[in-house]
Amino acid sequence: RSFLSPAERQLLLWNRFMEEKNEYMESLSYKEDGDEIEKRLLSNGKLFDELARLQIAIAEEESEGIVKGGAVESLSEKGEI
Repeated sequence: RSFLSPAERQLLLWNRFMEEKNEYMESLSYKEDGDEIEKRLLSNGKLFDELARLQIAIAEEESEGIVKGGAVESLSEKGEI
């Protein structure tokens, strides 16, 4: 597909932010930033719940063959012919 659905765009954004968060956390020292590290680690559960929701939405979009504007993918767009 030559475009991304809203869920796919959200997943790309989510991945970018998680990369940035990981880079930031790698720069922290537990001695100096223990509270900040703990706070960010606790937020990971919510973030991974959101990741699971996005992955389910994308899988449902792909299985339903729904494309931008609510149109249905043709067999050739799905790669079936």
